[in-house]
Amino acid sequence: MGGSPLTFDDGELTLTLVDTPSVPEPSSLALLGTGALGIFGAVRRRLVRA
Repeated sequence: MGGSPLTFDDGELTLTLVDTPSVPEPSSLALLGTGALGIFGAVRRRLVRA
């Protein structure tokens, strides 16, 4: 791919839109990880008591 999304050939201006994948923010990943650890801890506590 590469190159510029804006090209000018033979008097014609062309703009090519490229859909880029979204990247999650670090805080979102930290929140997801904290939730997963909480669920894991709750399940582990329940299994140890049983």
